[in-house]
Amino acid sequence: MTAIEEIFRDGPAAALPLVDALSEPLAGYHLWHVTRADLLRRMERFDEAIASYRSARELAGNEAERRFLPRRIWQGQIDKILSLCKQMGLE
Repeated sequence: MTAIEEIFRDGPAAALPLVDALSEPLAGYHLWHVTRADLLRRMERFDEAIASYRSARELAGNEAERRFLPRRIWQGQIDKILSLCKQMGLE
């Protein structure tokens, strides 16, 4: 079963260990960091997701990807703020 299948069947918490197991061969590949960040974001682990998106941005090989990734970082920050507001009852 692939990590993608795990996400849809059992959720991101089940898929994250599969992705993390690939860290040694893929840590220098920006899309590994993007995948990990997306899983962390879905688990509402926003600080870790933002850090992974930043790593991906540093490793991105072309300008289009470098322009796209800051949007993901900003979205992670917005998601974090919205989650905190929800926890405080400020919906």
